[in-house]
Amino acid sequence: MGVLVRNAGALIQALQNVAERASRGAREALERGAHKIAERAAEQAPRKYGNLEDAIVVEKFRDERHRVAFRVGIDRDHAAGKDGTKKVGDYAEIRHETDYELGEESKRKQAASRYRVGNKYLERAAEDLEDEIRFDVEANLLKGIGH
Repeated sequence: MGVLVRNAGALIQALQNVAERASRGAREALERGAHKIAERAAEQAPRKYGNLEDAIVVEKFRDERHRVAFRVGIDRDHAAGKDGTKKVGDYAEIRHETDYELGEESKRKQAASRYRVGNKYLERAAEDLEDEIRFDVEANLLKGIGH
């Protein structure tokens, strides 16, 4: 049994429009999610002069399959230190990956925060927000296809 489609061009255009709306909505939700992760990571990052917090960035790029993607990470060339003569990249990995006792500024930040300040700040932010971001992406996909 075959199906006869009249005005196939209009049907194809309508399907492409639906796919584009769904894709755009999901992409926008991913970008919002990346910025939420960056903000949360900055809230959780240790503080001495605030350079590490300021160096957390969202990068938009195309992956190997040419899809738009977002990466939350550290601008390793961001100025650091009290006088700005060092680079955040000199210590960012150590502050993320190792255990250490918080300094005085980090302790003050911790006392005022509802989030744990210290190592794994990027990783913890991504894990904490994963379900919320997934829900937002899924909701935008459904909205894009008319549900």
